[in-house]
Amino acid sequence: RPRQAAWQRTVDYSNGGPLFLTAEGSKDLHAAYPHVQVLAEYEGPDERVRGAAAAIRCQVGQGVAVLCGTHPELHPRWLGISADVTRGHSATGQSSLMGNNSAGANGAVPDARKGVQQRSADLARTLAEEQQGRELLWAMLLSACCPEFHLPPPM
Repeated sequence: RPRQAAWQRTVDYSNGGPLFLTAEGSKDLHAAYPHVQVLAEYEGPDERVRGAAAAIRCQVGQGVAVLCGTHPELHPRWLGISADVTRGHSATGQSSLMGNNSAGANGAVPDARKGVQQRSADLARTLAEEQQGRELLWAMLLSACCPEFHLPPPM
């Protein structure tokens, strides 16, 4: 199915979230379910996922439902990562990458957590870099279910 000219690309967070397929496992939702509108698709190297619907809109009775497999509502600061790390600086000694509860008695990051903390910092940095596109995705999803919600003007 050709993409609409108005489609935009953004990076968003998915914690193993759903992708939407037909009952037979096909990515072509429109052919099987004409009442379903694909709002977003996954990209990436995995052929099983690439091109599958990431967000859909469908009629439910007299209303609509909008389902999304990613988390555009997740703000990078919710990950509890220090501001220095999200700006690309490494944290040392007294910094806690996961918030106050993960630091040791002297504020140092425990060794066992460094791998998780670095992945969290990388995720927070990527989400922060893509925040404008993610906010536009979130607004588009809201406007798809709530016609009274108006998209902000393009920047």
